[in-house]
Amino acid sequence: MPVLVDVRTPPPRAAAGLISGYAGLVLEVSDADRAARFYRELLRLAPDGDTPEGPRLRLGSDWLILRERPAPRVLPDSGTHFALRLPDVEGLAARLAKAGVAVHDYHEDRPAERDQNRYLADPDGNRLQLVAGPSPGIDHVAVETHDLEWSETYYTHILGGVVETRVGWRMDDYAKARAWGEGKDPCAPGTRRWDKLYSATINPDRQVARPNAHIFVTLGPDAVIGVYLATEHRQEPPPDQFSGTPRIALRAPRLDELEQRLCEIRLRCLPNSPDTGGPFERHGAALFARDPGGNFLELTSQ
Repeated sequence: MPVLVDVRTPPPRAAAGLISGYAGLVLEVSDADRAARFYRELLRLAPDGDTPEGPRLRLGSDWLILRERPAPRVLPDSGTHFALRLPDVEGLAARLAKAGVAVHDYHEDRPAERDQNRYLADPDGNRLQLVAGPSPGIDHVAVETHDLEWSETYYTHILGGVVETRVGWRMDDYAKARAWGEGKDPCAPGTRRWDKLYSATINPDRQVARPNAHIFVTLGPDAVIGVYLATEHRQEPPPDQFSGTPRIALRAPRLDELEQRLCEIRLRCLPNSPDTGGPFERHGAALFARDPGGNFLELTSQ
């Protein structure tokens, strides 16, 4: 009998170690050749052949696939972004600026990223962050959701993560948002929002700056994922679609155990596949799933 869980359910200890790190990302772009040149020539990612979804590039042991779409799903004003770990961030930032690519130095609220404040966008507007580190690869990825509690439950109870950072729950977060609203705090897109004061009768257009709630979850030694509350309603994929793009690929060395867990521990908000009996599909050595925010995941043992 499946066990239904929510944010109030204590996470079981047996969940640790299901995710060991990132495997790759699938981004949507309008012109795959143009995007591939950007990542090869400016970010120095190595070409790694073609896939049915598009050209693949390598950064260390991680891969990046560029899926061409007429209208790519890109959310530049949200908290959605991905971070690449590189050895010479300052040199790279200077090279990008010389090539005419705008490099921003705004910051996030996660303490571990306070000094990793180099952000830019690819030609389609996918936002990426540059993080200094000795071993090249994907450092972290951030997505958005319409229900933060369901997403927290998914990444902790099912995928075995631990919440590392919470933003938007403390009074200090509100003070920082006020500073942002006054133009005194250059923080990253998606970390703050404007709320309309509906009780204002004299000035109905009055707004107040607020923190946009988000969390960072540690899934494994080399896998941290950020989940931001969506700042606007967006069209989601059909509920019975489990494979799609953009997509995050995570390494799951205990894939059979994770598959069993997806069948046994359930969230009411997730529909099940008739083929597997759980909220996922299996193709070879990978499980394809969606989190409660509609974000596509690939859980692979390879």
